[in-house]
Amino acid sequence: GRFIFDRPGASFKTHKNAELSLDDDKRLAETLLKCDLVVSGPSTMAIDAAFFDKSVVLVAFDGFEKRPYLQSVSRYYDYEHWRPVVESGAVKLARNQEEFATSVDAYVKNPALDKEARRKLSEKFCYKIDGKSTERLWKSIL
Repeated sequence: GRFIFDRPGASFKTHKNAELSLDDDKRLAETLLKCDLVVSGPSTMAIDAAFFDKSVVLVAFDGFEKRPYLQSVSRYYDYEHWRPVVESGAVKLARNQEEFATSVDAYVKNPALDKEARRKLSEKFCYKIDGKSTERLWKSIL
């Protein structure tokens, strides 16, 4: 298979974050539209992918090393704001390499797996998925 690692945006010198341009946003939407599967860490990318009805595998282990819980990526998924995403059934949480391989394989074999859960997750976090958010915002401002 083909894998693409994309790091859009311009990095700030004093921050770890990046500024994303309109072209970066467009590229993200096009990438999510065309991809088969999204692998991510603890990021709202899981919700973006669900919005585009793409299968999501969340990495909840530290590669080949074993880190203490407070230094491990796995701790983030225990945060309160992550519980609804993990418990939604819309994503697969891979706590080790075997779970990762099994989850990727399951989604590659059946992209429709967890489709309904992805739709519900999108509706929960994106309110309405009808493409009219800007119109609603504008009416609210007026």
